[in-house]
Amino acid sequence: MKPDFRGFDAGARLILRSVLSLVFLTGGVVSLVAEEVAPAGARGPGLFIEAKDELGGFEPLNLATAFAGVFRALPDEVQVRPAGNHFYFAYSRAGAVRHGNFRLDAADRDRGVIHFALDGENGPAGRRGRAFGRGDGVKVTGVTPFIYVVHFDGKAVVFRLNELAGVAPGEVSMRGGETYLGPVEDDSGLGFFLLWHEAAKRFFFILDEARLAEPLERTAVSGRLRIGVPSGFAFYRDRYTPRWILVGVRRGEVARNGIFDGPFDRMPDNLLVGEALKRALVAARPELKGRIERFGNSADLKARVLVRPYILYDEPDELAVFDSCAARAAGPKAYYRCFATGLPR
Repeated sequence: MKPDFRGFDAGARLILRSVLSLVFLTGGVVSLVAEEVAPAGARGPGLFIEAKDELGGFEPLNLATAFAGVFRALPDEVQVRPAGNHFYFAYSRAGAVRHGNFRLDAADRDRGVIHFALDGENGPAGRRGRAFGRGDGVKVTGVTPFIYVVHFDGKAVVFRLNELAGVAPGEVSMRGGETYLGPVEDDSGLGFFLLWHEAAKRFFFILDEARLAEPLERTAVSGRLRIGVPSGFAFYRDRYTPRWILVGVRRGEVARNGIFDGPFDRMPDNLLVGEALKRALVAARPELKGRIERFGNSADLKARVLVRPYILYDEPDELAVFDSCAARAAGPKAYYRCFATGLPR
C-alpha cells in the first residue's frame, strides 16, 4: 500500500516536513513561521544583519540574489546549532525584520549542496527556499564530519556543525529492547536522547540531565510530573527506569514555531548509525517501506518524516492523562505506550 504522507498516527506522532509547510499526521497543515533569531542568540549562535550596502541591492523575492547578499554578510566562520544543521539569520531593513536559514543537510551536503530559506514579503507564511550547488557557483567541501567550507563568489565561510559525538545515555537510562538513535540538542538549549522502544513500537525523547539548562517545577497534577521553566516542556518520571520522558509541549509554542516548540524536527542526523532510524520509522508505519531513505527523507528529499512522541497541551491539567494511562497499564509494554500518545493502547 502506498503510504499516505498527508496524515497518519503511529502513536509516535510522525510528522511530514516540506519546505513550505508542516503536515501533521493527525491531519491539517500548519504553515512554517519565522525562525526566531535575535542578536542575543536565543536559538544558539546566529546572525542579525542590519541593512547595509552589502544587502542593499538584493531583491528578497529572488532567492539567488538573496542568497548572494546574505552569504556576503556572513563572517568567515559560523557555528551551526542546534542539531538540525541550520544556521539562522535575521536582517532588518526599513523597520521590517525577515528571518531565514542556511542548512547543511546530512542527506546531501557531501554532494556539494547547501539549502537556503527566506521569509517572503508577508512574513513566514510566504517562506521560500531551495538548494544551491555547483550549478549556482557554490562549492561545499567537507573538511571533517563536523566542519564544512562553503565557497561562493570569491568568499569562503567555515560552517562548524553541532558536534555531540560521545554523548550517550548511561546504562541506567535504557531498558532492554531499546535502541539509542542519537543525541539531540534542542533550540531551547535542552539536551535529549532519542530512543526507539521496539516492543512498544514507540520513540522517546529522554531528558539528558547533564545538559539540563532550566529548573523542573512540581505540579499538582501528578507527583511524577515536572514542567520546565521557561520552556514549558512536560516530563514524566519513569516508573521502571530513573529517567525523565518528554511527554508534553505547549501548543502555543508550536503554533509560533518558537524556541520552545519541541525537538520534533531535531533528529541526530550527524551521528545516526546506518539505517537505524529508517528501520524504526518503518516498524512504526510499515507502509513507509521503500519510500524513505536512512534519514527519513522521501526519495526526492522534498519531505521528511519526523517524530513527535508527546502531546501538545494548553493547561497542565491535560497532562493528567499520563497518570490515568499508567495506572491501567499491565506491564512495561503497555506502560511505555502511554507516553507516546497519553492514551491506553
